[in-house]
Amino acid sequence: MFKIKDRIMLGAISGVISGTTARILNKINYEIGLTDIRYNPMAAVLFLPKKKIKSLQGTLLGATVNNIGEAVAGIGITYFLSSTGKDYKAFKGMGVGAFSWIMVDGLVGSQKLKIKSSKPFAPTIRLLEHLFAGALCSTLITKLGDESLFPPKTIKPIERIPLVHTGMNYAINPERNES
Repeated sequence: MFKIKDRIMLGAISGVISGTTARILNKINYEIGLTDIRYNPMAAVLFLPKKKIKSLQGTLLGATVNNIGEAVAGIGITYFLSSTGKDYKAFKGMGVGAFSWIMVDGLVGSQKLKIKSSKPFAPTIRLLEHLFAGALCSTLITKLGDESLFPPKTIKPIERIPLVHTGMNYAINPERNES
């Protein structure tokens, strides 16, 4: 099976897939009455007046803003797993998801945009959605990503794909020096 070797693409793809899945879950939770806040309208409010967020423009803008945020979160999880290893991947992804929930629902939604839920359990439902998205994202990253992005501790550092490529060749191992 084809594996993705680029951390940016891997994270962006995994983030958008897992985030879209979580938004579908949010829509279901909204329709059955567990929450009264949807992610796309909340994102659209960042750029549009509240009366326009349910328009086609608002819907598309909200989805775009969410996809960008999800891609960035996926890239962050990819680098996090690349530096700390694939062990406990779901737990690590859930940690990033929980942080995202604090930032999106807590700081931006509640504090900046003054969006408050009238349902007392709704913030907990949205936390669960974020935890699910983080766990799914980290799982996708480890399934779709090439093993060289997540080297075991037994591989020498010189043989690992660096987290950040500087363009410099190191003469530690002359056979690997390609200058």
